[in-house]
Amino acid sequence: MIEIKNISKSYGKTVSIDDFSYSFDKSRVYGIVGAKNAGKSSLLKILAGCIAQNDGSVIINKLELKKYLRKNCLGYMPEDLAIDNGLTVEEYLNFSAEIKGAAKKKNTAKEADKNIDNDFDNDFDNEIAGNRLIKKLSDKEKKLVLFKQALIGNPEVIILDEPMKGLDIEHLDQIKKTINSVKTGKSIIISSSSLGEISSVCDEILIIANGKLIAHDTPDNLKNIYGDTEEIVISIVGKVDKATSLLRKIPEVKKAEGIGKDSDGHNRIRIVYVPERDINEIITSILAEKKIVVAEIIKKEASFEDIEE
Repeated sequence: MIEIKNISKSYGKTVSIDDFSYSFDKSRVYGIVGAKNAGKSSLLKILAGCIAQNDGSVIINKLELKKYLRKNCLGYMPEDLAIDNGLTVEEYLNFSAEIKGAAKKKNTAKEADKNIDNDFDNDFDNEIAGNRLIKKLSDKEKKLVLFKQALIGNPEVIILDEPMKGLDIEHLDQIKKTINSVKTGKSIIISSSSLGEISSVCDEILIIANGKLIAHDTPDNLKNIYGDTEEIVISIVGKVDKATSLLRKIPEVKKAEGIGKDSDGHNRIRIVYVPERDINEIITSILAEKKIVVAEIIKKEASFEDIEE
Protein backbone atom coordinates (compact mmCIF):
# COMPACT_ATOMS: atom_id res chain seq x y z
CA MET A 1 0.00 0.00 0.00
CA ILE A 2 1.09 3.56 -0.79
CA GLU A 3 0.11 6.35 1.58
CA ILE A 4 0.58 9.96 0.53
CA LYS A 5 0.17 12.34 3.43
CA ASN A 6 -0.17 16.09 2.88
CA ILE A 7 2.59 16.44 0.30
CA SER A 8 3.33 19.80 -1.31
CA LYS A 9 5.80 20.82 -4.00
CA SER A 10 6.70 24.27 -5.29
CA TYR A 11 9.12 25.51 -7.92
CA GLY A 12 9.99 28.99 -6.73
CA LYS A 13 6.66 30.78 -6.31
CA THR A 14 4.81 28.28 -8.51
CA VAL A 15 2.84 25.67 -6.55
CA SER A 16 2.79 22.30 -8.35
CA ILE A 17 1.36 20.01 -5.62
CA ASP A 18 -0.81 21.49 -2.88
CA ASP A 19 -1.44 19.48 0.33
CA PHE A 20 -2.16 16.22 -1.52
CA SER A 21 -3.19 13.08 0.36
CA TYR A 22 -4.36 9.68 -0.85
CA SER A 23 -3.91 5.92 -0.31
CA PHE A 24 -3.30 3.41 -3.10
CA ASP A 25 -4.08 -0.26 -2.49
CA LYS A 26 -2.49 -3.33 -4.06
CA SER A 27 -3.94 -5.18 -7.06
CA ARG A 28 -5.51 -1.99 -8.38
CA VAL A 29 -4.81 0.40 -11.23
CA TYR A 30 -5.20 4.11 -10.49
CA GLY A 31 -5.43 6.91 -13.03
CA ILE A 32 -4.21 10.46 -12.34
CA VAL A 33 -6.04 12.77 -14.74
CA GLY A 34 -5.74 16.51 -15.19
CA ALA A 35 -5.20 19.28 -17.68
CA LYS A 36 -1.74 20.51 -18.68
CA ASN A 37 0.28 21.80 -15.69
CA ALA A 38 -2.19 20.28 -13.21
CA GLY A 39 0.70 18.69 -11.29
CA LYS A 40 0.47 15.12 -12.62
CA SER A 41 4.13 14.67 -13.54
CA SER A 42 5.39 16.31 -10.36
CA LEU A 43 3.25 13.98 -8.27
CA LEU A 44 4.54 10.88 -10.09
CA LYS A 45 8.15 12.05 -9.89
CA ILE A 46 7.77 12.41 -6.13
CA LEU A 47 6.28 8.91 -5.85
CA ALA A 48 9.14 7.51 -7.94
CA GLY A 49 11.78 9.22 -5.79
CA CYS A 50 13.02 11.41 -8.65
CA ILE A 51 12.32 14.68 -6.86
CA ALA A 52 11.61 15.50 -3.22
CA GLN A 53 8.46 17.09 -1.89
CA ASN A 54 8.71 20.26 0.22
CA ASP A 55 6.28 18.99 2.83
CA GLY A 56 4.46 15.79 3.75
CA SER A 57 5.41 12.15 3.38
CA VAL A 58 5.17 9.12 1.09
CA ILE A 59 4.91 5.74 2.83
CA ILE A 60 5.10 2.42 0.94
CA ASN A 61 4.40 -0.79 2.86
CA LYS A 62 4.94 1.09 6.15
CA LEU A 63 8.36 2.35 5.04
CA GLU A 64 9.25 5.95 4.29
CA LEU A 65 9.92 6.27 0.54
CA LYS A 66 13.74 6.57 0.76
CA LYS A 67 13.97 3.51 3.01
CA TYR A 68 11.64 1.56 0.73
CA LEU A 69 13.76 2.34 -2.34
CA ARG A 70 16.94 1.14 -0.60
CA LYS A 71 15.43 -2.35 -0.31
CA ASN A 72 13.03 -2.58 -3.23
CA CYS A 73 12.92 -1.79 -6.93
CA LEU A 74 10.19 0.43 -8.33
CA GLY A 75 8.94 0.65 -11.92
CA TYR A 76 8.88 4.16 -13.38
CA MET A 77 8.20 5.34 -16.92
CA PRO A 78 8.82 9.10 -17.44
CA GLU A 79 6.75 11.17 -19.84
CA ASP A 80 9.74 12.94 -21.40
CA LEU A 81 11.27 9.78 -22.97
CA ALA A 82 14.44 10.23 -20.89
CA ILE A 83 16.62 7.41 -22.18
CA ASP A 84 20.31 6.96 -23.09
CA ASN A 85 20.46 7.33 -26.88
CA GLY A 86 23.98 5.85 -27.02
CA LEU A 87 22.84 2.36 -25.95
CA THR A 88 21.16 -0.40 -27.88
CA VAL A 89 17.73 -1.54 -26.73
CA GLU A 90 19.20 -4.72 -25.21
CA GLU A 91 21.97 -2.80 -23.41
CA TYR A 92 19.47 -0.36 -21.95
CA LEU A 93 17.11 -3.09 -20.69
CA ASN A 94 20.03 -5.08 -19.21
CA PHE A 95 21.31 -1.92 -17.52
CA SER A 96 17.83 -1.25 -16.09
CA ALA A 97 17.65 -4.77 -14.73
CA GLU A 98 21.05 -4.44 -13.04
CA ILE A 99 20.20 -1.04 -11.54
CA LYS A 100 17.04 -2.52 -10.05
CA GLY A 101 18.96 -5.49 -8.70
CA ALA A 102 16.63 -7.65 -10.76
CA ALA A 103 19.37 -9.45 -12.66
CA LYS A 104 22.70 -10.85 -11.52
CA LYS A 105 25.79 -9.37 -13.07
CA LYS A 106 26.02 -11.87 -15.92
CA ASN A 107 22.29 -12.30 -16.46
CA THR A 108 20.15 -10.41 -18.94
CA ALA A 109 16.88 -8.53 -18.62
CA LYS A 110 15.22 -11.56 -20.23
CA GLU A 111 15.79 -13.48 -17.01
CA ALA A 112 14.33 -10.66 -14.93
CA ASP A 113 11.09 -9.90 -16.79
CA LYS A 114 9.15 -13.14 -16.39
CA ASN A 115 6.24 -11.12 -14.99
CA ILE A 116 5.73 -9.36 -18.32
CA ASP A 117 2.80 -10.49 -20.44
CA ASN A 118 4.10 -13.02 -23.00
CA ASP A 119 2.12 -11.54 -25.88
CA PHE A 120 3.54 -8.07 -25.24
CA ASP A 121 7.05 -9.49 -24.80
CA ASN A 122 6.87 -11.43 -28.07
CA ASP A 123 5.41 -8.48 -29.99
CA PHE A 124 8.06 -6.19 -28.51
CA ASP A 125 10.91 -8.50 -29.57
CA ASN A 126 9.47 -8.87 -33.07
CA GLU A 127 9.00 -5.13 -33.50
CA ILE A 128 12.08 -3.69 -31.78
CA ALA A 129 15.31 -5.63 -32.31
CA GLY A 130 17.60 -5.65 -29.29
CA ASN A 131 20.63 -4.53 -31.32
CA ARG A 132 18.96 -1.32 -32.55
CA LEU A 133 20.38 1.94 -31.22
CA ILE A 134 17.88 3.84 -29.12
CA LYS A 135 18.68 7.08 -30.91
CA LYS A 136 17.33 5.52 -34.12
CA LEU A 137 13.98 4.56 -32.58
CA SER A 138 10.81 6.55 -33.16
CA ASP A 139 9.16 8.23 -30.16
CA LYS A 140 6.53 5.48 -30.11
CA GLU A 141 9.23 2.81 -30.02
CA LYS A 142 11.08 4.62 -27.22
CA LYS A 143 7.81 4.72 -25.28
CA LEU A 144 7.48 0.94 -25.60
CA VAL A 145 11.08 0.45 -24.44
CA LEU A 146 10.46 2.64 -21.38
CA PHE A 147 7.23 0.79 -20.64
CA LYS A 148 9.04 -2.55 -20.75
CA GLN A 149 11.85 -1.38 -18.47
CA ALA A 150 9.30 -0.18 -15.92
CA LEU A 151 8.03 -3.76 -15.58
CA ILE A 152 11.42 -5.42 -15.24
CA GLY A 153 12.07 -6.93 -11.82
CA ASN A 154 8.43 -7.56 -10.91
CA PRO A 155 8.11 -4.32 -8.86
CA GLU A 156 5.24 -3.92 -6.38
CA VAL A 157 4.80 -0.30 -7.43
CA ILE A 158 4.61 0.72 -11.09
CA ILE A 159 4.33 4.41 -12.04
CA LEU A 160 3.60 5.29 -15.66
CA ASP A 161 3.57 8.94 -16.78
CA GLU A 162 1.44 9.38 -19.93
CA PRO A 163 2.18 5.82 -21.18
CA MET A 164 -0.54 5.86 -23.85
CA LYS A 165 -0.07 9.33 -25.29
CA GLY A 166 0.57 9.23 -29.03
CA LEU A 167 0.21 5.46 -29.46
CA ASP A 168 -1.88 3.78 -32.14
CA ILE A 169 -4.75 1.44 -31.27
CA GLU A 170 -2.62 -1.73 -31.57
CA HIS A 171 -0.02 -0.53 -29.07
CA LEU A 172 -2.69 0.93 -26.79
CA ASP A 173 -4.33 -2.47 -26.62
CA GLN A 174 -0.95 -4.14 -25.93
CA ILE A 175 -0.20 -1.84 -23.03
CA LYS A 176 -3.68 -2.07 -21.52
CA LYS A 177 -3.66 -5.88 -21.75
CA THR A 178 -0.20 -6.03 -20.16
CA ILE A 179 -1.19 -3.72 -17.30
CA ASN A 180 -4.21 -5.92 -16.54
CA SER A 181 -2.11 -9.07 -16.70
CA VAL A 182 0.49 -7.88 -14.15
CA LYS A 183 -1.60 -5.86 -11.68
CA THR A 184 -2.18 -8.61 -9.09
CA GLY A 185 -0.25 -7.71 -5.94
CA LYS A 186 0.84 -4.37 -7.39
CA SER A 187 -0.13 -0.72 -7.07
CA ILE A 188 -0.12 0.72 -10.59
CA ILE A 189 -0.51 4.45 -11.14
CA ILE A 190 -1.01 5.94 -14.62
CA SER A 191 -1.28 9.58 -15.61
CA SER A 192 -3.10 11.10 -18.56
CA SER A 193 -4.70 14.35 -19.67
CA SER A 194 -7.60 12.30 -21.03
CA LEU A 195 -10.21 10.54 -18.92
CA GLY A 196 -11.33 8.41 -21.86
CA GLU A 197 -7.79 7.33 -22.75
CA ILE A 198 -7.19 5.36 -19.53
CA SER A 199 -10.67 4.69 -18.13
CA SER A 200 -10.90 1.15 -19.55
CA VAL A 201 -7.80 -0.01 -17.67
CA CYS A 202 -8.28 1.81 -14.34
CA ASP A 203 -10.16 0.67 -11.23
CA GLU A 204 -10.21 4.19 -9.85
CA ILE A 205 -9.39 7.64 -11.20
CA LEU A 206 -8.21 10.75 -9.39
CA ILE A 207 -8.69 14.15 -11.01
CA ILE A 208 -6.32 16.92 -10.01
CA ALA A 209 -6.23 20.63 -10.80
CA ASN A 210 -3.65 23.16 -9.66
CA GLY A 211 -1.98 20.41 -7.63
CA LYS A 212 -5.10 19.58 -5.63
CA LEU A 213 -7.25 16.46 -5.60
CA ILE A 214 -10.71 17.59 -6.71
CA ALA A 215 -12.46 14.29 -7.49
CA HIS A 216 -11.93 10.54 -7.19
CA ASP A 217 -14.27 7.74 -8.19
CA THR A 218 -14.68 4.83 -10.59
CA PRO A 219 -14.20 5.63 -14.29
CA ASP A 220 -17.90 5.06 -15.04
CA ASN A 221 -19.07 7.41 -12.29
CA LEU A 222 -16.66 10.14 -13.42
CA LYS A 223 -17.79 9.72 -17.03
CA ASN A 224 -21.37 10.29 -15.88
CA ILE A 225 -20.24 13.56 -14.31
CA TYR A 226 -17.79 14.76 -16.93
CA GLY A 227 -18.60 12.82 -20.08
CA ASP A 228 -16.35 10.60 -22.17
CA THR A 229 -15.75 12.84 -25.19
CA GLU A 230 -13.16 15.48 -26.01
CA GLU A 231 -13.06 18.27 -28.54
CA ILE A 232 -10.60 19.71 -31.05
CA VAL A 233 -10.82 22.39 -33.72
CA ILE A 234 -8.88 21.96 -36.96
CA SER A 235 -8.09 24.48 -39.67
CA ILE A 236 -7.91 23.03 -43.18
CA VAL A 237 -6.99 23.98 -46.72
CA GLY A 238 -9.87 22.36 -48.58
CA LYS A 239 -13.64 22.06 -48.72
CA VAL A 240 -15.53 21.77 -45.43
CA ASP A 241 -18.27 19.46 -46.74
CA LYS A 242 -15.78 16.96 -48.13
CA ALA A 243 -13.66 17.03 -44.96
CA THR A 244 -16.57 16.65 -42.53
CA SER A 245 -17.93 13.74 -44.58
CA LEU A 246 -14.58 11.95 -44.26
CA LEU A 247 -14.23 12.76 -40.56
CA ARG A 248 -17.68 11.38 -39.68
CA LYS A 249 -16.58 7.97 -40.96
CA ILE A 250 -13.92 7.71 -38.23
CA PRO A 251 -15.38 5.42 -35.50
CA GLU A 252 -14.27 7.66 -32.62
CA VAL A 253 -15.75 10.84 -34.12
CA LYS A 254 -19.18 11.73 -32.75
CA LYS A 255 -19.57 15.10 -34.46
CA ALA A 256 -17.78 17.09 -37.16
CA GLU A 257 -19.10 20.51 -38.21
CA GLY A 258 -17.81 23.61 -39.97
CA ILE A 259 -17.50 26.71 -37.76
CA GLY A 260 -16.31 29.41 -40.13
CA LYS A 261 -12.79 30.54 -40.97
CA ASP A 262 -9.66 31.36 -38.96
CA SER A 263 -7.61 34.58 -39.21
CA ASP A 264 -5.67 33.15 -42.18
CA GLY A 265 -8.81 32.34 -44.12
CA HIS A 266 -8.63 28.56 -43.53
CA ASN A 267 -11.84 26.65 -42.96
CA ARG A 268 -12.36 25.56 -39.35
CA ILE A 269 -14.03 22.32 -38.24
CA ARG A 270 -15.11 21.39 -34.72
CA ILE A 271 -14.67 17.69 -33.92
CA VAL A 272 -16.11 15.89 -30.89
CA TYR A 273 -14.60 12.44 -30.36
CA VAL A 274 -14.02 9.59 -27.94
CA PRO A 275 -10.26 9.56 -27.14
CA GLU A 276 -9.35 5.93 -27.78
CA ARG A 277 -6.54 6.49 -30.34
CA ASP A 278 -4.23 9.29 -31.45
CA ILE A 279 -6.98 11.26 -33.19
CA ASN A 280 -4.62 13.92 -34.57
CA GLU A 281 -2.63 11.39 -36.56
CA ILE A 282 -5.77 9.64 -37.85
CA ILE A 283 -7.40 12.90 -38.97
CA THR A 284 -4.28 14.21 -40.68
CA SER A 285 -3.71 10.92 -42.52
CA ILE A 286 -7.30 10.48 -43.73
CA LEU A 287 -7.60 14.06 -44.97
CA ALA A 288 -4.17 13.98 -46.63
CA GLU A 289 -5.27 11.02 -48.75
CA LYS A 290 -7.88 13.32 -50.29
CA LYS A 291 -5.45 16.23 -50.73
CA ILE A 292 -6.89 18.18 -47.79
CA VAL A 293 -4.15 19.86 -45.73
CA VAL A 294 -4.54 20.28 -41.98
CA ALA A 295 -3.02 23.67 -41.17
CA GLU A 296 -3.64 23.63 -37.42
CA ILE A 297 -5.11 21.44 -34.68
CA ILE A 298 -6.23 23.04 -31.42
CA LYS A 299 -7.34 20.88 -28.52
CA LYS A 300 -9.94 22.25 -26.15
CA GLU A 301 -8.49 21.63 -22.69
CA ALA A 302 -10.67 19.63 -20.35
CA SER A 303 -12.16 21.79 -17.60
CA PHE A 304 -11.43 19.43 -14.71
CA GLU A 305 -11.52 22.39 -12.32
CA ASP A 306 -15.30 22.40 -12.71
CA ILE A 307 -15.67 18.95 -11.14
CA GLU A 308 -16.28 19.12 -7.42
CA GLU A 309 -15.20 16.52 -4.90
